[in-house]
Amino acid sequence: MLMKSAILSEMCERLNSNATNYTVFLQSYQVTATAGESSDNRVSSALGAEALAVEFQEVTEDEIVAEIQDSLMFSGDTGAGPDAEVVASVEFSNCLDELLAEVRKQAKAANKIERFWLKTGHPAYPVFWDFALLFSRTDASFVIIGSASD
Repeated sequence: MLMKSAILSEMCERLNSNATNYTVFLQSYQVTATAGESSDNRVSSALGAEALAVEFQEVTEDEIVAEIQDSLMFSGDTGAGPDAEVVASVEFSNCLDELLAEVRKQAKAANKIERFWLKTGHPAYPVFWDFALLFSRTDASFVIIGSASD
């Protein structure tokens, strides 16, 4: 079950709206997997052969929800960051709640969740924050990547 891409797009639009030297990237990828396939192969299948994923660490649902929330709530500083009014808005809060509920849904469906780093092949250019997560099931994998740059 692929994550709803519309909620990721909506969050990007909100965080990029009136931002100062700050651009958010959020994307999800799904691939078919075979039992026993390695995590790094699953990521390469999702992102392409140029993606070299390293430092896999198994994490819990609560850990990833906290990491995503902390990243998306990043306030920046006077020279770079999201618009403070946008982040303080009810619309942003509702969007964040919906996104985190979707992440929890994906986590519950996964057999294993891993945090990893992309040594090469990152689809964006992370500066302020980034996360990359692999949700593995027997038959499929789902990757969500988020980052912010200037």
